[in-house]
Amino acid sequence: MTVTAAPNIPVKSVPNGALIAWFGVILLAPDALLIRITGLEGMSLLFWRGLLMGGTLMVLWLIFAARRLRQDIRVALSPVGLLLIGVFTVDAITFAIGITMTSATVMLTALATMPIFTVLFSIPMLGEKPSIQTWLTVLFCGIGIVIVVTSGHEAIGAPTGSPIIGGCLGIFTAAGLGFAMVLKRRYPELPTMLSTGTANMMTVGVAWVLLGNAVPVLPAETHQMLALLTMGILVLPMAFFALMVAPRYTSATTVGLIMLTESIMGPLWVWIGTGERPSIMMVAGSIIVISSLSFYFLYANRTPHPA
Repeated sequence: MTVTAAPNIPVKSVPNGALIAWFGVILLAPDALLIRITGLEGMSLLFWRGLLMGGTLMVLWLIFAARRLRQDIRVALSPVGLLLIGVFTVDAITFAIGITMTSATVMLTALATMPIFTVLFSIPMLGEKPSIQTWLTVLFCGIGIVIVVTSGHEAIGAPTGSPIIGGCLGIFTAAGLGFAMVLKRRYPELPTMLSTGTANMMTVGVAWVLLGNAVPVLPAETHQMLALLTMGILVLPMAFFALMVAPRYTSATTVGLIMLTESIMGPLWVWIGTGERPSIMMVAGSIIVISSLSFYFLYANRTPHPA
């Protein structure tokens, strides 16, 4: 099936759109804390996270897309649809590895740069021309990320893995999400929920193979199991659903600004719940990234060259 590109159509902004975005971000914020509580790492986290989130999203897709199941499947199996599934699959893998390797501040600050990658991919894919403010934002975000990553070893109570590798995985994840956002803008008929659900189910197979064709053990403690179920069945699917719906009812600028708060609330939840906290330099780098992106959303998007 041929998937055709569509023009960029402005979205009418209504208050409910911002409320939906806030609901998604507030629900998503404790995700990193829940990961820490489960005690799962690497492939074990990837297996159970993918199975629960993927299964829940597939059920939601069957409910909300009941009238277009065949159409969604045909589009998902097109070259562009398979590309989107592949990007989501790789992103799920890099995030699961990165978040258990380094501080939540490193990972979530790196993920906050996703809008920048959306802009960069929009240049060749959508023919957009970024303004000077865009390139300055890229520069300052890069400086902030370097500060956070190189200071990652100073975090207290964080995983003992490499903050540089973890930060690179976070940036790679942000790049993948940015690419997926542009792909969705170019081909709006792509079934995002089906693609994400399928990608998560594929990560289960990847984890199973890398674990030696074995099913990882579930968390032993009740509170760990509760955290896993809350994360996989409630937090991730519902937050994803809300953030997918929000741009239909409000501007991308509003959603982008609201999503930036997740990079603040996420580490704060981890700090409260586990005592893991960033160093002063990490906080400074994170502030540079968030401030640069906030300036971009508030002012750069007013130029004649939207991103």
